Amino acid sequence: MNYLQSTTLLCLGLLLSVSKGEEIRMAVSDLMADALEASIAELAEQKSLEINYSKQGSLPALERLASDELDIAVIAVPKGHSMPDSKYTVYPFAYDVAVIAVNEDNPVGELSLPQLEGVFGTDVRAGYQTWDELGLSGWTGRSIKKFAAENENSISNELFKYMVLKAGGFISSVSLTDVASAKRSISSDVTCIGLLSRKLDSSRIKTLMVSADDDLPAYGPSPDNVHYGDYPLRLPFYVVFEASNKSRIKPILSYLLSETCANLLNESNIYALPDTVRSQYSFELNMQRED
Repeated sequence: MNYLQSTTLLCLGLLLSVSKGEEIRMAVSDLMADALEASIAELAEQKSLEINYSKQGSLPALERLASDELDIAVIAVPKGHSMPDSKYTVYPFAYDVAVIAVNEDNPVGELSLPQLEGVFGTDVRAGYQTWDELGLSGWTGRSIKKFAAENENSISNELFKYMVLKAGGFISSVSLTDVASAKRSISSDVTCIGLLSRKLDSSRIKTLMVSADDDLPAYGPSPDNVHYGDYPLRLPFYVVFEASNKSRIKPILSYLLSETCANLLNESNIYALPDTVRSQYSFELNMQRED
């Protein structure tokens, strides 16, 4: 090998080394950052990437993205808030949800957001205190026992307050408790109703369908219904980046759209994209020409 060949190979090696060590600046919504942090660190080690991972509120993350302080962000966009500027590439990523559960023997099958506001909210004039007030014949005078419980990685209670109670609080008759306690109460008492952060695995508990209004159809919290917005009690998360950064951050994008990441999200009580939708985005990512 002559001197010129040796020099060329040495320079190529240095370039690869610099490329491997290039920093990728990533911010994840503080509502799900803890769920992803360990897996992103593992990805960085596997792919020899230098990922600067930070926990960030969604609006500050967008501001940092706009000022070129970030390469990629995972943000929450509540209903009624505008999507990121069209100059960004945006992928749907995951959803936090609130679910409504009752005892299996309770005949109610669905409720609307206005009805839920009457059950859990503080407006006594429009409130429901007994099951017959919600239309259950033969249940005259049977009080509604109300629970609100959420897991560590969820904000289902705050999501419910924002979407249903217009950022107001729960009525004093709502018992704030942990999921295990709520599960015991609902499974043993037909008069209970629970606001939860996930569907419970119990033959004695059923999850209600929910409609956005009294005259609209109700849907259950299936992955498809949540993703397409038919189930209303959801908070969407999106992956946001500039197209010019796609090549550099592609390993992260591929992981976020992977089955492994979807399983991790589901284990953390966060709804991943439906498998068919996630697979389509993953396919498009790998087929698109890189800028």
